[in-house]
Amino acid sequence: MKCSCAAFPKTLHYESPAHGGWGIVRMGALIPEVYMLFYTPAACGRHSAFGAYLNGIKDKVSYLFLTEEEIVSGSYEKQIVPAVEELLSVLEKRPRCILLFGGCIDDFLGTDYEALKSELNNKFPDIKFRFCHMNPIQLDTKNPPGITLFTNIFSMLEKREKKNQINFIGNNNVLDKDSEIYELLRLHGIEYKSLPDLKDFDSFLEMGESKLNLVLSPRCIQSAKKQQDELDIPYLPFLPCYDVDLIETFYEKFNSRLSAISGKEVVFDTRKMKEKAEKALRDTAAYLQGQRVAIDFQSTVRPVTLAKTLLKYGFNVSLLAIDTVTPFEKESFEYLRENYPELEVVSPIHHDAAKYEHRSFSDALCIGFDCGYMVGSKHIVDLQEDNGFFGFAGIAKLMELIKKAHDSKADVNEIIKEAKLVV
Repeated sequence: MKCSCAAFPKTLHYESPAHGGWGIVRMGALIPEVYMLFYTPAACGRHSAFGAYLNGIKDKVSYLFLTEEEIVSGSYEKQIVPAVEELLSVLEKRPRCILLFGGCIDDFLGTDYEALKSELNNKFPDIKFRFCHMNPIQLDTKNPPGITLFTNIFSMLEKREKKNQINFIGNNNVLDKDSEIYELLRLHGIEYKSLPDLKDFDSFLEMGESKLNLVLSPRCIQSAKKQQDELDIPYLPFLPCYDVDLIETFYEKFNSRLSAISGKEVVFDTRKMKEKAEKALRDTAAYLQGQRVAIDFQSTVRPVTLAKTLLKYGFNVSLLAIDTVTPFEKESFEYLRENYPELEVVSPIHHDAAKYEHRSFSDALCIGFDCGYMVGSKHIVDLQEDNGFFGFAGIAKLMELIKKAHDSKADVNEIIKEAKLVV
């Protein structure tokens, strides 16, 4: 469909082998010293079990498989606490927190989480327990699994005396260490905490001592609001992007917020950084020599904004693979409608995607392997959730990946295996 008349109807979903991204079990495993117990029917545990195995975290996960009789009668609730007791008796290292995951059946049966959590807290006061959801039926609601998981994770933080420190929240990948954001923090003398960087649970709890949350994903906005209300940690949202003007504006705001914390007036001149990033964009567009470009929604948190940016700098963006237009992308999408009405837009999870009608784009350079699989391209930028790229340095890193993809041929099936995806 053309961008000028793009629509995203709710219908049957097609899940290609390239679809998946960060699953619940992988995100939960970001917490240091965590253990996860899934209480589900055996079939429901398949996805997370394979995901844990492929990502090398199977030693952090166990399963309490439920029978149909136990589910219908509700007797499964009585098995959860004994299951935790048995688990703790055999684990070599005692976890500091345990996440308990129910499946979609919890949405219908009404498990009494509070009573179970109270019993577990009384029996094991040295361990923090949280009941989480692995319920894909909620994916198109206001509380999909990713949002409820991170809300649960950060609910373990306690209100503490504050120090000159901020948190990065929402990033599953370590934020790229070449990003200029670290230099700005250094100039202010401010430390940072980020979940993927932490080595132990005490370091995680120290996130409660921060004076600001920098929110890097929409899945953590809900948690950030709760932390502001309950822990006195204000938040500043900025979703990673490759738009030089948005990045420049962000650093102005961020520098101001850091000054309020450090008490320092720091001059952070981004003009040369911006000029360098713009040159990288223009040079890469010229390097591609008009090659068509496709972008998919799993590669970056802001695929529409990326399309807008690349088009402005001379890239031949011809295909945009997205399943919806999020509120923070509406302005960019309207820009595309008005200025590039012929841009092809396709939902990679629509059931028609299984027809592979877009193989005419097989010569395109695909940013993200989901659209790479869909169109059958050999030129694929291996980018998933921005790879931790951030700021002006992130633009340079992405441009290098694009040039590399242009110059080489990739096997999308091998990329999918390396990404350790489970459908």
